[in-house]
Amino acid sequence: MLLEKRIKLVLLGLSAVCIGWMVFIEYSVVYRTYGQLEQSQATEDIQRCVDAIRREGHHLEVLASDWGAWDDTYRFIQDHNPEFQKTNLNPESMESADLNLLCLVDQSNSIVWYSAISTLTKSPLTLQAFSQPSLPPDHPLLTHHEGSDTARLLRTEHGVVLVASSPIFPSKKQGPALGTVIMGRFFGDANVEKLVQETHVRFTAWNLSANSLPAKVQEALARVSPDKPVVEPSPEADALHGYAVLQDIFGRPALLVDATIQRTITALGWDVTWLACMWLSVVILIVSATFFGFLNRSTVWPILRLCHRVTGLNLDGDPSRRIPVQGTDEISSLATAFNAILDRLAQETKRREQAESQVRQAKGEVHLAQTSV
Repeated sequence: MLLEKRIKLVLLGLSAVCIGWMVFIEYSVVYRTYGQLEQSQATEDIQRCVDAIRREGHHLEVLASDWGAWDDTYRFIQDHNPEFQKTNLNPESMESADLNLLCLVDQSNSIVWYSAISTLTKSPLTLQAFSQPSLPPDHPLLTHHEGSDTARLLRTEHGVVLVASSPIFPSKKQGPALGTVIMGRFFGDANVEKLVQETHVRFTAWNLSANSLPAKVQEALARVSPDKPVVEPSPEADALHGYAVLQDIFGRPALLVDATIQRTITALGWDVTWLACMWLSVVILIVSATFFGFLNRSTVWPILRLCHRVTGLNLDGDPSRRIPVQGTDEISSLATAFNAILDRLAQETKRREQAESQVRQAKGEVHLAQTSV
Protein backbone atom coordinates (compact mmCIF):
# COMPACT_ATOMS: atom_id res chain seq x y z
CA MET A 1 0.00 0.00 0.00
CA LEU A 2 1.31 3.44 -0.87
CA LEU A 3 2.63 5.57 1.98
CA GLU A 4 0.22 8.39 1.17
CA LYS A 5 -2.76 6.06 1.28
CA ARG A 6 -1.60 4.54 4.56
CA ILE A 7 -1.24 7.97 6.16
CA LYS A 8 -4.68 8.93 4.90
CA LEU A 9 -6.27 5.79 6.38
CA VAL A 10 -4.48 6.29 9.71
CA LEU A 11 -5.63 9.90 9.96
CA LEU A 12 -9.19 8.95 9.04
CA GLY A 13 -9.16 6.24 11.70
CA LEU A 14 -7.80 8.60 14.34
CA SER A 15 -10.39 11.22 13.37
CA ALA A 16 -13.19 8.64 13.71
CA VAL A 17 -11.88 7.56 17.12
CA CYS A 18 -11.61 11.19 18.30
CA ILE A 19 -15.11 12.02 17.08
CA GLY A 20 -16.57 8.89 18.72
CA TRP A 21 -14.80 9.59 22.01
CA MET A 22 -15.88 13.21 21.92
CA VAL A 23 -19.53 12.23 21.31
CA PHE A 24 -19.33 9.77 24.22
CA ILE A 25 -17.93 12.44 26.55
CA GLU A 26 -20.48 15.04 25.43
CA TYR A 27 -23.34 12.63 26.04
CA SER A 28 -22.11 11.00 29.26
CA VAL A 29 -20.84 14.23 30.88
CA VAL A 30 -22.45 17.31 29.34
CA TYR A 31 -25.89 15.96 28.45
CA ARG A 32 -26.25 13.97 31.67
CA THR A 33 -25.22 17.05 33.65
CA TYR A 34 -28.13 18.90 32.07
CA GLY A 35 -30.36 15.98 33.08
CA GLN A 36 -29.16 16.12 36.68
CA LEU A 37 -29.68 19.89 36.70
CA GLU A 38 -33.22 19.42 35.42
CA GLN A 39 -33.89 16.74 38.05
CA SER A 40 -32.71 19.13 40.76
CA GLN A 41 -34.76 21.99 39.30
CA ALA A 42 -37.85 19.77 39.10
CA THR A 43 -37.43 18.82 42.77
CA GLU A 44 -37.23 22.52 43.65
CA ASP A 45 -40.38 23.18 41.60
CA ILE A 46 -42.25 20.50 43.52
CA GLN A 47 -41.04 21.94 46.80
CA ARG A 48 -42.19 25.41 45.70
CA CYS A 49 -45.69 24.00 45.13
CA VAL A 50 -45.65 22.44 48.60
CA ASP A 51 -44.42 25.67 50.18
CA ALA A 52 -47.05 27.66 48.30
CA ILE A 53 -49.79 25.43 49.73
CA ARG A 54 -48.36 25.82 53.20
CA ARG A 55 -48.20 29.60 52.78
CA GLU A 56 -51.78 29.71 51.55
CA GLY A 57 -52.97 29.71 55.14
CA HIS A 58 -50.96 32.79 56.11
CA HIS A 59 -53.90 35.16 55.79
CA LEU A 60 -56.09 32.65 57.59
CA GLU A 61 -53.63 32.63 60.49
CA VAL A 62 -53.66 36.42 60.54
CA LEU A 63 -57.47 36.45 60.60
CA ALA A 64 -57.58 33.85 63.37
CA SER A 65 -55.04 35.85 65.36
CA ASP A 66 -57.16 39.02 64.95
CA TRP A 67 -60.25 37.21 66.20
CA GLY A 68 -58.31 35.63 69.04
CA ALA A 69 -57.01 39.01 70.27
CA TRP A 70 -60.43 40.71 70.06
CA ASP A 71 -62.20 41.92 73.20
CA ASP A 72 -65.61 40.99 71.77
CA THR A 73 -64.50 37.40 71.21
CA TYR A 74 -62.96 37.30 74.68
CA ARG A 75 -66.25 38.54 76.18
CA PHE A 76 -68.36 36.08 74.15
CA ILE A 77 -66.39 33.14 75.56
CA GLN A 78 -67.24 34.46 79.01
CA ASP A 79 -70.93 35.35 78.66
CA HIS A 80 -72.06 33.85 75.30
CA ASN A 81 -73.86 37.13 74.57
CA PRO A 82 -76.32 36.85 71.65
CA GLU A 83 -75.37 40.25 70.23
CA PHE A 84 -71.89 39.03 69.20
CA GLN A 85 -73.44 35.87 67.84
CA LYS A 86 -75.96 37.77 65.75
CA THR A 87 -73.45 40.28 64.43
CA ASN A 88 -70.40 38.13 63.72
CA LEU A 89 -71.31 34.45 63.90
CA ASN A 90 -73.59 34.29 60.87
CA PRO A 91 -73.23 32.86 57.33
CA GLU A 92 -72.87 36.33 55.80
CA SER A 93 -69.87 37.16 57.99
CA MET A 94 -68.27 33.82 57.19
CA GLU A 95 -68.81 34.32 53.47
CA SER A 96 -67.34 37.81 53.53
CA ALA A 97 -64.27 36.41 55.33
CA ASP A 98 -64.13 33.48 52.89
CA LEU A 99 -64.50 30.98 55.72
CA ASN A 100 -65.98 27.49 55.59
CA LEU A 101 -65.34 26.66 59.22
CA LEU A 102 -65.58 28.73 62.38
CA CYS A 103 -65.31 27.17 65.81
CA LEU A 104 -64.87 28.76 69.25
CA VAL A 105 -63.58 26.57 72.06
CA ASP A 106 -63.48 27.66 75.70
CA GLN A 107 -60.82 27.05 78.34
CA SER A 108 -62.23 23.62 79.18
CA ASN A 109 -62.00 22.58 75.48
CA SER A 110 -65.79 22.63 75.11
CA ILE A 111 -67.15 23.86 71.78
CA VAL A 112 -68.96 27.11 72.46
CA TRP A 113 -69.77 27.84 68.83
CA TYR A 114 -69.48 25.79 65.64
CA SER A 115 -70.50 26.56 62.09
CA ALA A 116 -69.45 25.02 58.76
CA ILE A 117 -70.82 25.80 55.30
CA SER A 118 -70.27 24.35 51.85
CA THR A 119 -68.28 26.35 49.31
CA LEU A 120 -70.60 25.50 46.42
CA THR A 121 -74.08 25.26 47.94
CA LYS A 122 -73.52 27.58 50.93
CA SER A 123 -75.53 25.09 52.97
CA PRO A 124 -74.54 24.02 56.53
CA LEU A 125 -72.17 21.07 56.92
CA THR A 126 -71.53 18.69 59.75
CA LEU A 127 -67.86 17.79 60.12
CA GLN A 128 -67.15 14.66 62.09
CA ALA A 129 -64.00 16.20 63.56
CA PHE A 130 -66.21 18.73 65.42
CA SER A 131 -69.23 16.51 66.08
CA GLN A 132 -68.45 16.03 69.80
CA PRO A 133 -69.31 18.63 72.47
CA SER A 134 -65.64 19.14 73.24
CA LEU A 135 -62.20 18.56 71.75
CA PRO A 136 -59.54 16.35 73.31
CA PRO A 137 -56.99 18.28 75.39
CA ASP A 138 -54.18 17.07 73.11
CA HIS A 139 -55.93 18.12 69.93
CA PRO A 140 -53.35 19.67 67.52
CA LEU A 141 -55.51 22.76 66.97
CA LEU A 142 -55.39 23.50 70.69
CA THR A 143 -51.59 23.54 70.62
CA HIS A 144 -50.30 26.95 69.63
CA HIS A 145 -46.83 27.60 68.26
CA GLU A 146 -45.35 30.98 68.87
CA GLY A 147 -44.48 32.76 65.62
CA SER A 148 -46.34 30.29 63.41
CA ASP A 149 -47.45 31.93 60.16
CA THR A 150 -48.60 28.93 58.14
CA ALA A 151 -51.92 27.16 58.27
CA ARG A 152 -52.30 23.42 58.58
CA LEU A 153 -54.42 20.80 56.83
CA LEU A 154 -57.32 18.74 58.12
CA ARG A 155 -58.84 15.76 56.33
CA THR A 156 -62.64 15.72 56.51
CA GLU A 157 -65.40 13.72 54.89
CA HIS A 158 -66.15 16.76 52.71
CA GLY A 159 -62.58 17.44 51.58
CA VAL A 160 -59.33 18.87 52.83
CA VAL A 161 -59.57 22.03 54.93
CA LEU A 162 -56.88 24.61 55.58
CA VAL A 163 -57.20 25.27 59.31
CA ALA A 164 -55.71 27.88 61.62
CA SER A 165 -56.11 28.40 65.33
CA SER A 166 -55.23 31.12 67.81
CA PRO A 167 -55.66 31.52 71.58
CA ILE A 168 -58.35 33.93 72.74
CA PHE A 169 -56.91 36.90 74.68
CA PRO A 170 -58.08 40.41 75.40
CA SER A 171 -57.00 42.94 72.77
CA LYS A 172 -53.83 43.82 74.68
CA LYS A 173 -53.07 40.11 75.16
CA GLN A 174 -52.97 40.50 78.91
CA GLY A 175 -54.21 37.77 81.17
CA PRO A 176 -54.75 34.05 80.67
CA ALA A 177 -56.18 32.63 77.44
CA LEU A 178 -59.84 31.75 77.74
CA GLY A 179 -60.04 29.43 74.77
CA THR A 180 -59.21 28.97 71.10
CA VAL A 181 -60.63 30.28 67.84
CA ILE A 182 -60.47 27.81 64.94
CA MET A 183 -61.00 28.83 61.31
CA GLY A 184 -60.89 26.83 58.10
CA ARG A 185 -61.22 27.05 54.33
CA PHE A 186 -61.73 24.17 51.95
CA PHE A 187 -58.73 23.66 49.69
CA GLY A 188 -59.97 23.04 46.16
CA ASP A 189 -59.37 23.63 42.47
CA ALA A 190 -59.68 27.41 42.78
CA ASN A 191 -56.82 27.47 45.28
CA VAL A 192 -54.71 25.24 43.04
CA GLU A 193 -55.29 27.45 40.00
CA LYS A 194 -54.22 30.51 41.93
CA LEU A 195 -51.06 28.77 43.14
CA VAL A 196 -50.28 27.60 39.60
CA GLN A 197 -50.25 31.24 38.55
CA GLU A 198 -47.96 32.11 41.45
CA THR A 199 -45.46 29.26 41.11
CA HIS A 200 -45.60 28.92 37.29
CA VAL A 201 -45.73 25.16 37.77
CA ARG A 202 -48.67 23.17 36.42
CA PHE A 203 -49.82 20.83 39.20
CA THR A 204 -52.85 19.09 40.66
CA ALA A 205 -53.56 18.56 44.37
CA TRP A 206 -55.33 15.23 44.88
CA ASN A 207 -57.60 14.95 47.90
CA LEU A 208 -56.47 11.73 49.59
CA SER A 209 -59.61 11.57 51.71
CA ALA A 210 -61.68 10.89 48.59
CA ASN A 211 -63.38 7.51 48.33
CA SER A 212 -61.90 6.68 44.95
CA LEU A 213 -58.55 7.77 43.55
CA PRO A 214 -57.08 7.15 40.08
CA ALA A 215 -54.71 4.21 39.81
CA LYS A 216 -51.74 6.46 39.02
CA VAL A 217 -52.38 8.45 42.23
CA GLN A 218 -52.49 5.28 44.33
CA GLU A 219 -49.26 4.03 42.71
CA ALA A 220 -47.54 7.38 43.27
CA LEU A 221 -48.71 7.48 46.88
CA ALA A 222 -47.02 4.14 47.51
CA ARG A 223 -43.68 5.53 46.27
CA VAL A 224 -43.68 8.99 47.87
CA SER A 225 -42.68 9.76 51.43
CA PRO A 226 -43.75 12.93 53.26
CA ASP A 227 -40.10 13.89 53.76
CA LYS A 228 -38.93 14.08 50.14
CA PRO A 229 -40.58 14.80 46.78
CA VAL A 230 -40.16 12.28 43.98
CA VAL A 231 -39.43 13.17 40.35
CA GLU A 232 -39.99 10.54 37.66
CA PRO A 233 -39.98 10.44 33.85
CA SER A 234 -43.36 11.06 32.31
CA PRO A 235 -44.93 8.94 29.54
CA GLU A 236 -44.55 12.11 27.49
CA ALA A 237 -40.92 12.32 26.37
CA ASP A 238 -40.78 16.08 26.91
CA ALA A 239 -42.05 16.16 30.51
CA LEU A 240 -41.34 14.98 34.06
CA HIS A 241 -43.80 14.08 36.78
CA GLY A 242 -43.17 15.19 40.34
CA TYR A 243 -45.04 14.02 43.44
CA ALA A 244 -45.13 15.22 47.04
CA VAL A 245 -47.35 14.34 49.99
CA LEU A 246 -48.68 16.82 52.53
CA GLN A 247 -49.91 15.45 55.85
CA ASP A 248 -52.74 16.79 57.95
CA ILE A 249 -52.53 17.84 61.57
CA PHE A 250 -52.89 14.20 62.69
CA GLY A 251 -50.03 12.96 60.47
CA ARG A 252 -52.33 11.40 57.86
CA PRO A 253 -51.69 11.90 54.12
CA ALA A 254 -54.02 14.71 53.09
CA LEU A 255 -52.91 16.00 49.67
CA LEU A 256 -50.81 14.54 46.88
CA VAL A 257 -49.19 17.19 44.73
CA ASP A 258 -48.90 15.93 41.16
CA ALA A 259 -46.86 18.34 39.00
CA THR A 260 -46.05 18.11 35.30
CA ILE A 261 -42.75 19.82 34.47
CA GLN A 262 -41.66 20.42 30.90
CA ARG A 263 -38.13 19.20 30.11
CA THR A 264 -36.85 22.51 28.79
CA ILE A 265 -33.40 22.11 30.37
CA THR A 266 -32.86 18.67 28.82
CA ALA A 267 -34.04 19.95 25.44
CA LEU A 268 -31.53 22.79 25.70
CA GLY A 269 -28.82 20.32 26.78
CA TRP A 270 -29.59 18.09 23.78
CA ASP A 271 -29.26 21.04 21.40
CA VAL A 272 -26.04 22.22 23.05
CA THR A 273 -24.56 18.69 23.04
CA TRP A 274 -25.18 18.01 19.38
CA LEU A 275 -24.18 21.51 18.34
CA ALA A 276 -20.90 21.04 20.22
CA CYS A 277 -20.44 17.59 18.65
CA MET A 278 -21.03 18.98 15.17
CA TRP A 279 -18.59 21.86 15.53
CA LEU A 280 -15.92 19.75 17.26
CA SER A 281 -16.25 17.14 14.51
CA VAL A 282 -15.74 19.84 11.90
CA VAL A 283 -12.68 21.10 13.81
CA ILE A 284 -11.25 17.55 14.07
CA LEU A 285 -11.73 16.97 10.34
CA ILE A 286 -10.17 20.33 9.47
CA VAL A 287 -7.17 19.64 11.73
CA SER A 288 -6.80 16.15 10.24
CA ALA A 289 -6.95 17.50 6.68
CA THR A 290 -4.42 20.22 7.55
CA PHE A 291 -2.10 17.69 9.17
CA PHE A 292 -2.47 15.37 6.19
CA GLY A 293 -1.56 18.23 3.83
CA PHE A 294 1.43 19.12 6.00
CA LEU A 295 2.63 15.51 6.02
CA ASN A 296 2.17 15.26 2.27
CA ARG A 297 4.10 18.46 1.65
CA SER A 298 6.91 17.91 4.14
CA THR A 299 7.36 14.13 4.10
CA VAL A 300 5.36 12.10 1.61
CA TRP A 301 6.00 14.09 -1.55
CA PRO A 302 9.80 14.45 -0.96
CA ILE A 303 10.01 10.70 -0.34
CA LEU A 304 7.95 10.03 -3.46
CA ARG A 305 10.25 12.29 -5.53
CA LEU A 306 13.29 10.48 -4.17
CA CYS A 307 11.65 7.13 -4.86
CA HIS A 308 10.72 8.12 -8.42
CA ARG A 309 14.27 9.37 -9.07
CA VAL A 310 15.85 6.15 -7.83
CA THR A 311 13.37 4.13 -9.85
CA GLY A 312 14.04 6.29 -12.94
CA LEU A 313 17.78 5.89 -12.52
CA ASN A 314 17.31 2.17 -12.46
CA LEU A 315 15.24 2.32 -15.64
CA ASP A 316 17.09 4.84 -17.83
CA GLY A 317 20.55 4.92 -16.19
CA ASP A 318 20.79 8.69 -16.67
CA PRO A 319 22.68 10.16 -13.69
CA SER A 320 22.40 13.74 -14.92
CA ARG A 321 19.03 14.49 -13.33
CA ARG A 322 19.12 15.76 -9.76
CA ILE A 323 16.60 15.75 -6.93
CA PRO A 324 15.51 19.26 -5.79
CA VAL A 325 16.67 19.90 -2.22
CA GLN A 326 14.46 22.10 0.02
CA GLY A 327 15.05 22.54 3.74
CA THR A 328 17.48 20.93 6.13
CA ASP A 329 15.55 17.95 7.43
CA GLU A 330 16.52 14.29 7.14
CA ILE A 331 14.80 13.84 3.78
CA SER A 332 16.71 16.85 2.38
CA SER A 333 19.96 15.36 3.75
CA LEU A 334 19.10 12.06 2.07
CA ALA A 335 18.38 13.87 -1.23
CA THR A 336 21.68 15.78 -0.93
CA ALA A 337 23.60 12.56 -0.29
CA PHE A 338 21.88 10.90 -3.22
CA ASN A 339 22.70 13.86 -5.46
CA ALA A 340 26.37 13.56 -4.34
CA ILE A 341 26.31 9.88 -5.29
CA LEU A 342 24.92 10.84 -8.68
CA ASP A 343 27.69 13.45 -9.04
CA ARG A 344 30.35 10.84 -8.30
CA LEU A 345 28.62 8.41 -10.61
CA ALA A 346 28.58 11.04 -13.35
CA GLN A 347 32.27 11.78 -12.81
CA GLU A 348 33.12 8.07 -12.95
CA THR A 349 31.04 7.72 -16.06
CA LYS A 350 32.82 10.68 -17.65
CA ARG A 351 36.27 9.32 -16.75
CA ARG A 352 35.32 5.92 -18.10
CA GLU A 353 34.11 7.45 -21.31
CA GLN A 354 37.34 9.48 -21.63
CA ALA A 355 39.42 6.35 -21.02
CA GLU A 356 37.44 4.41 -23.57
CA SER A 357 37.87 7.28 -26.02
CA GLN A 358 41.64 7.26 -25.49
CA VAL A 359 41.76 3.52 -25.96
CA ARG A 360 39.81 3.77 -29.18
CA GLN A 361 42.06 6.59 -30.38
CA ALA A 362 45.19 4.56 -29.59
CA LYS A 363 43.80 1.56 -31.40
CA GLY A 364 43.07 3.76 -34.40
CA GLU A 365 46.63 5.10 -34.51
CA VAL A 366 48.08 1.59 -34.31
CA HIS A 367 45.79 0.44 -37.06
CA LEU A 368 46.81 3.43 -39.21
CA ALA A 369 50.53 2.73 -38.63
CA GLN A 370 50.17 -0.91 -39.62
CA THR A 371 48.36 0.10 -42.77
CA SER A 372 51.11 2.56 -43.75
CA VAL A 373 53.82 -0.16 -43.43
